[in-house]
Amino acid sequence: YDWLIDSYVLDFYVDNHWDRLPASWNSCFEQLEIIQLKSLLTVEAKSTECHVWPLSILASRVLLGNLCLSRKLLPDDELETEPRGQSRFRERQKLFNKSVKLKKRHEIEQFSRQCWESIRKTGVEHLVDIGSGQGNLARTLAYGFDFNVCCIEQNEGLVATARQKDEELSSRLKRQCKVADLKHPVHLSKKVNLEDVDPG
Repeated sequence: YDWLIDSYVLDFYVDNHWDRLPASWNSCFEQLEIIQLKSLLTVEAKSTECHVWPLSILASRVLLGNLCLSRKLLPDDELETEPRGQSRFRERQKLFNKSVKLKKRHEIEQFSRQCWESIRKTGVEHLVDIGSGQGNLARTLAYGFDFNVCCIEQNEGLVATARQKDEELSSRLKRQCKVADLKHPVHLSKKVNLEDVDPG
């Protein structure tokens, strides 16, 4: 299924991906009005479903619904007014910025804030950083904003560096902020090999 993994960068029509879809899907789509695609892409339970979908499409829709972020916003009275742990980031920002280039610092700070703005409305508790490099963003999210962060990076050298920097920063924060229960980023060295996934 490497063609499916790559389909987000390849032209669906030029490469004729339609012919690679299951026959039941093609048969269904040929009879489908464009307006009905909205029903297919809506993952919420429906009481007014008026089209018979192949079972594999319904199963895929349920799976995607379980894996995607919730679109339901929390009531205003349940939202935090300040980022969790942000005071730690503000008070010790120089520690977080050590060995981080100025442009990168700005990106990390802005992205961390955006993460908090999104997460506080959805109730998400865990973040995954894919291609995390040396873990600069993950450290800010975990130690500075108190998020649970899992990092995936294929370069084992970068993973080792990230873990070392985690240890250095957490030690300094524990000494200066008197914090004993920091949430540490989890760093994994993983690489997806399509030949292993689908040898044929």
